[in-house]
Amino acid sequence: MAEYGDDWTGGFEGPANVQLDSVKEMLSMQQSWLKSGFAEVSPDGHVDLEAGFQNIMDRNIVSFPKAMWYMSRFTNYMPDEKGNWYIAKCPVFKEGQKCSVGVGGTGTVVTQQSANKELAAEFTCWAKMSEAGEQHIWDTLGFDVCNTALWGDEAFAHDDNNQYNQFFINYPYDVLSDIGMDNIGKISVVSISPTINEYLCTTTLNEVLEDPDYSIDDALQEAQDAIDMEQ
Repeated sequence: MAEYGDDWTGGFEGPANVQLDSVKEMLSMQQSWLKSGFAEVSPDGHVDLEAGFQNIMDRNIVSFPKAMWYMSRFTNYMPDEKGNWYIAKCPVFKEGQKCSVGVGGTGTVVTQQSANKELAAEFTCWAKMSEAGEQHIWDTLGFDVCNTALWGDEAFAHDDNNQYNQFFINYPYDVLSDIGMDNIGKISVVSISPTINEYLCTTTLNEVLEDPDYSIDDALQEAQDAIDMEQ
C-alpha cells in the first residue's frame, strides 16, 4: 500500500478506505504464494512468537519482511543465527516505487498529569533525537534512529562494537542510507487506526490467508463495513 503511495486511514482529512487496489493486489499476491507453496503462514500466526523464532532456526524460511525493530529478536532469541542474515530493501510491485515504509514504533508521550511536564518533555526529546540518546537506542534496543543525520555517520553506522553490526552480514544503516528518505512511504496514525489494525489482524488476514480461496473483495467489504460503523 505504501509502495503505491496509498494510505487506507484516509489521513487526517479523508475517510478510511481499505478497499484500495493496492491492498487487493497485495492480498492476491499473498494468496497466490500460499497456494503455490512459495510462502507460508508463520507458526502461531506471527514471526514474533516462539514458534516463529523456531521456524527461522529450523531453516524453513529464507526471507521475511519485518521492520528493523525485529533485529533484537535475533540477538535475544536466536543468537546462533549470527552471520546468517542480510538486511535488505523490500522488493516493489513496480519499478520506481517506494521500497520501504515508515510505520510502527511505540508512542512516547508526556501525560498532562505529569508533575513536571516541561522536564519530562525535554528528556523525551533528548532520548529520542539527540546523538547521545540515539546512540543508546541503537546500541541497546537495535532500533533504527529517528535522527537521520546519523544514518551516514561513519562512527555511528559502522561501529563494529555494536551488537547488531556484528550480527548481520551487512551494515543495517547502509541499507537505510541506500533507501533514503524519499523512498520511504508513510501511513498516517489517526483515531481510526486502532480499528483498522484490530479488524484486519483479527479477522481479514485470517480469512484470506488461512483460506486461500476466500474472496478478497468480500473480506475487504466486511472490513470496510466494520470500519464505517466506527468512523
